[in-house]
Amino acid sequence: MAIILYLDTSTRNCSVALCQDESLLAIKEEFNTQSHAKLLHPFIRQVMRDARKEMGDLDAIVVAGGPGSYTGLRIGMSCAKGICYALDLPFIVVDTLEALANEMIEMNPDEDGIYIASLDSRKGEIYYCIVNSQGIILEASRPAVVSEIDWTKYKGRSIYIAGNTKEKLENFKLNLNIKDIIVQYSAKNYIKKGFNKFTLKELDDVVNMEPNYLKPFR
Repeated sequence: MAIILYLDTSTRNCSVALCQDESLLAIKEEFNTQSHAKLLHPFIRQVMRDARKEMGDLDAIVVAGGPGSYTGLRIGMSCAKGICYALDLPFIVVDTLEALANEMIEMNPDEDGIYIASLDSRKGEIYYCIVNSQGIILEASRPAVVSEIDWTKYKGRSIYIAGNTKEKLENFKLNLNIKDIIVQYSAKNYIKKGFNKFTLKELDDVVNMEPNYLKPFR
């Protein structure tokens, strides 16, 4: 059985989870914070204590790979890499929006549903990823101006959206059947995908892997 540490600092939420295989052992998180650098390492120590585990018990680290906050992503990625270097552990990166989309399906399964995981961006843009009810990616994570997205293919379908872009979409009067799902960006969203990648040995390069910012940082 594998003991895996999950880190998510991709948004204003700072979240750390510890699992044995896919079973959650402990979680520590704070929402709507700008103190990721201050909170992340104490949160890691807390979940290890809560689960009565030592760092030497870890079998892998899974970290949110983006898109998301430039600073937050770098904090999480640097921390994960440091632990993997020090303990010679497998390093696994999971797409932030894909993880949220799959959590949406778990929360509200709908055979005919379309699931949009999203993040608000600047200057009228959003980051988004679209999957169907089987978790198949219809549109991979990307940035886009809402008015330039081809929404016609999804008309008549139930569209579930999570993130912070529902109001922005509704302002464009797209005539879509949008249903809001309240789900947080959280380390626990990465458990299923992260454990699957670990089992299949789909590991990432701890030296060269960088966060997926989607857009150049300015």
